[in-house]
Amino acid sequence: MARNHGKYFSQKALARGIALEAPDGGWGWAVVLAFGLNHIFIVAVIQNFSLIYSNAIEGFGITVANLSLILNINSAVNNALGLLNGPLLKKYSCRQVAVFGGLLVFSGTYLTSMAVSMPYFIMSFGVIFGLGFSLVSPASVYSINSYFTKRRARAMGLAMTISGLGNVLLPLAVSFLLRYYTASQTMLIVAALVLHCVPASLLLQPVQWHRVPVKEQVPLLPQEGDDTLQTVPRRTRTATLTSVDVGNSLFAVADGDHDDQYQQRLPKLGRSVSQQRKNSDQIMEEDTNSLENISLTIRDDSSSDGNEEFDTSAETQSPEQGQENKSCFGKIVDLFDLDLLTNPTYVITAAGIALAFCAEINFFLLTPVIFKELHGFDTYQIAKYQSSLATTDLIFRLLAPYIAEFLKLSNRSMYLISIVGLSLFRALVMIFLEYEYVMVMGLFLGMAKGVRTVFMPLILPAIVPLHRLPSAIGLSMLMKSIAFMTLGPVFGTIKDVTGSFVYVVIAINIVAMLTAVVWLTKDFCFKKKPTED
Repeated sequence: MARNHGKYFSQKALARGIALEAPDGGWGWAVVLAFGLNHIFIVAVIQNFSLIYSNAIEGFGITVANLSLILNINSAVNNALGLLNGPLLKKYSCRQVAVFGGLLVFSGTYLTSMAVSMPYFIMSFGVIFGLGFSLVSPASVYSINSYFTKRRARAMGLAMTISGLGNVLLPLAVSFLLRYYTASQTMLIVAALVLHCVPASLLLQPVQWHRVPVKEQVPLLPQEGDDTLQTVPRRTRTATLTSVDVGNSLFAVADGDHDDQYQQRLPKLGRSVSQQRKNSDQIMEEDTNSLENISLTIRDDSSSDGNEEFDTSAETQSPEQGQENKSCFGKIVDLFDLDLLTNPTYVITAAGIALAFCAEINFFLLTPVIFKELHGFDTYQIAKYQSSLATTDLIFRLLAPYIAEFLKLSNRSMYLISIVGLSLFRALVMIFLEYEYVMVMGLFLGMAKGVRTVFMPLILPAIVPLHRLPSAIGLSMLMKSIAFMTLGPVFGTIKDVTGSFVYVVIAINIVAMLTAVVWLTKDFCFKKKPTED
């Protein structure tokens, strides 16, 4: 793998017309670690908030319904304010946004440890913590997609595996701390753990610092009537025609350094090195325009067919063109990239992700209640079920990318398979009431959930250009917030009207399967016709 050439390498490369690409590794693995560390603490704190305050809410005058309201406000703020990520990541780097978000998450956790009333909990944990999470998570996802192209699925699988460790370790730590400390003191200790998100976010260095030259096979072109150069073996060049890697600095030839070493490396073929370099210069001058276009373009090699549906012709225009006469609405559209909503591929994909995500989260929150009311399981049996599911989920987060490579399936296909699997095994859990069968279904649910967790963040990067990904993620988060606010009360109403969770799970499965139905219908209706020659 090409070595890291330093912070200012991109600037020097652009000045010489050298095409660069994402490292697809290197410092990207540190970014993967940063993603995992951030989500270990943040996601685990959200999932264990009820555990920490389950026995202390009566002393604060808070009911179970109030506790649920705090968590729903946290989720709504997290997803609704994700729309801000597009403008923020255009102006600031992923590291700056994530560090600020980490400070907000720590502040929210710290203030929650001192909360004594319902409004205080809503403001600290619901709003401040939710706002911080809405900044950290998209910045981490965008950073991983910037660093990786071919290995993107593996990187995301490893990142999700690391983040899943929080679901296993933090409940044990919280239960241990609650033996010796109060709920407020336990949350204060958790706040100290959450503060580690700040140094973890510092690892999200700009990808421009670590890009590497595009690897190409560029043979030395012979001139007409010159038979000697036809015997020259092809050399592997890690750049364009403007540079040659001779084992020293990539810019050795371009800067005129190491001429003697360069001559000694070349065989004597009847033509001087200066003549060969002059021919290369002539070729370079003929291709100047194409090289400049390549060097100024960030290539996303793993993008799928959906990318060509976006018109990027406007990117070649200067930012000043058309700004003076543009209306206020037009400026807002440009700021948030709202024209993404005019693309049916993006809208259908993002809406499907929102529906499936909302369905799974609602089932996850209702699982303990369903098992107690419908199956008659005790707390230990439920905890054992959730532990088994979480363990299988963690294992398949790591294995999912390799399974996709073995089966030669796309990220989108793997995600659809996981959605169908989750719906199927949720239905089987409601049919088989015996504990042994439910445990087996829980293992399969963990497998499908692990696959879903890995490939869900990879769907949008496959259909949206990389520079528009922050806005695409923000709009997708807004759709999730709308789904939670609309479908959540519907599921509750179904339970109140029917008096059974069976119909609630049926409704959840219908919503989840809408994703597969809508996506497949879109593929059929918008199928590209073959071009005629």
